[in-house]
Amino acid sequence: RRLYAYVTSLYGLVMLSVGVGMVMGSLLREAYDSLFPAKLLLPSNVTLWNDATRTAISIALVGGVLWWWHWHRVSRADSESVLRRVYLYLFAILGGALTTVISLSILLYNVLQWFIGDPEAATASAHFRSFPGVIAALTVGAGVWGYHWAIVRQEANIAPEGLAAARRVYRYIMAALGLSTLSTGLVILFSVVIGLLVPEAEAREKLLVDSDSWRNPLTLAITLMVVGVPLWRFYWFGVQQEAKTGGAEERVALSRRVFIYLVFSIAVLVTLGNLSALLFMLLRDLLEGQLSAQVLQDTKWSIGMLLMAGTISVYYWLVLQEDRRATPIPEEAPALVSRVRKVVIALGPEAARPFVRQLESRLGTPIRWWRRLDSEAGTPPVTEEELSA
Repeated sequence: RRLYAYVTSLYGLVMLSVGVGMVMGSLLREAYDSLFPAKLLLPSNVTLWNDATRTAISIALVGGVLWWWHWHRVSRADSESVLRRVYLYLFAILGGALTTVISLSILLYNVLQWFIGDPEAATASAHFRSFPGVIAALTVGAGVWGYHWAIVRQEANIAPEGLAAARRVYRYIMAALGLSTLSTGLVILFSVVIGLLVPEAEAREKLLVDSDSWRNPLTLAITLMVVGVPLWRFYWFGVQQEAKTGGAEERVALSRRVFIYLVFSIAVLVTLGNLSALLFMLLRDLLEGQLSAQVLQDTKWSIGMLLMAGTISVYYWLVLQEDRRATPIPEEAPALVSRVRKVVIALGPEAARPFVRQLESRLGTPIRWWRRLDSEAGTPPVTEEELSA
């Protein structure tokens, strides 16, 4: 039942987001066309209320009903579910943030492409005609992101430690998104620089023929870095500051360890894979007697991936070492001894009950009382020194 509720909620949320985005995109596109009319050879009879708009409204209504019922009714009192957290963090928050980052990157790329890149359209109105749809996607993504993060904060306020844990998971998710965007931009930037610096005749001739071929890749690299660097820096250095002030508890948190080990493992695998590919191509050309500067042009993507992943793996290896030095080694032996529970049973007559209570206070552990039924049993004469001993 729980799996059905969250899968249907996710499906309804996607339908609602797509439908609202399509309707908003149609409205913005109509406004854009009225402000910047395109020169058409034939008159257009397309109106705002068309089949696409009706389909978008239908998708939004059906998806909205599905999402509202299963999210606000069926799973309303299920705040402790693991599936609910998977739905919130992995799909709703990360999906909304990813949509926002991609839309923002497209907007910035189109702007930079018009000024420093090589745009395909001859006029600004034609070049920026995709803006209405991108702005609609940006608005919907930001709405989904903000709404579900507010839900996480509201539910985390139930427990004092819940909000800190939720904020920690959220920050590492956003740091991972920023690092992915930044890494992609660095790879493209390295490949563009290597492609421009290759001192090989064929490459120089290609640049002379098509001198602007590097502009759009460079624009894309700048766009991804402009979006990724602030996103990663804000959230990553925020959790780093929390780790310094929070002590060992913050450094050994599960979300932090998962993030650091996952990033480090992926970076190491990417480094080894591209280093193998680079060495293979170098040795192949060397053994065949064809080693030249062209090999740099052929391996520029592998070199870019190697430089990016190598830098990230070294950095997060240093972070791992810092966490290990700042985390004290747990003393396992005393902890195991302290967990041993002793059961003490006293067998005696009713007159011995005060003596057992004194013994109980000295031991610091409760004593089970079994009363002897024979009346001849007496209380042992014990002094204070003997009781302490």
